[in-house]
Amino acid sequence: MLPNTSEWFGRFVSAVNATNDYGLDRARQRNGTDYSGIPYLPAQDRAMQESMGSIYDRTQEHLAVSDVMVIRVRRRLLAAARALAERQVVPPGVDCPAVYRNRSGSIILPEGADWIQATKELRQAFTDHPEVLLQQP
Repeated sequence: MLPNTSEWFGRFVSAVNATNDYGLDRARQRNGTDYSGIPYLPAQDRAMQESMGSIYDRTQEHLAVSDVMVIRVRRRLLAAARALAERQVVPPGVDCPAVYRNRSGSIILPEGADWIQATKELRQAFTDHPEVLLQQP
């Protein structure tokens, strides 16, 4: 991460970003190490998300089976917005701010482990987890 600044978008800026082509390495791309040439998954995701621009014409999308979660999330958001507008139904999670204190992470658990219990601490936001590192070359 780059040092935080007081600029509008100056906090939590990755050192691998649009200004340096997300670490694009043409040699890695040519030798087949990475199809995209971008060295690690979070940077690949960021490159795709940010390169789309702020507004994308979704009528031009070609969603596939792997996009099922995108489809489901959009349907839920639209249903919640309609329920609020038409019936004044409060959207899920609004009255329970604790649900926003979860974070993502990764861990390898032993076979048969209860993943919910085993990752309880890992999933807590605003907690240091030095054992969880991004895999960077």
